[in-house]
Amino acid sequence: MSEDQTENSRPKSVKAYDAYAVRNDKDGNGHFHKVGAAFAHKDGKGFDIDMVAAPTNGRLTLRTPQERLDTQRDGASDKTSGTSRERE
Repeated sequence: MSEDQTENSRPKSVKAYDAYAVRNDKDGNGHFHKVGAAFAHKDGKGFDIDMVAAPTNGRLTLRTPQERLDTQRDGASDKTSGTSRERE
C-alpha cells in the first residue's frame, strides 16, 4: 500500500466537514451526534461522506470542524450534556 492511501485503498484527503445527526428535544434544542465526516474530492466537485450511522429522522448536518469548536467556545452549547441550542 502506498504511503498516501488509507487501508480502504482510498487516497488520503483532508476532512472538510464533520457529519452530525441532529435531533430536537421537546424544547426545540438541537442535540448533535457525530456520525461521520465528509472529505473533498481532489477535483473539488464533490465529497465522499463516511458514516458510522445514519440519522433516523433524515436530518444530516455538515459542519466544519473549526466552526463547531467556535460555536462551543462561544457558549452556544451546554458543556455538561454536549448539546447545542442552535438550529440551522
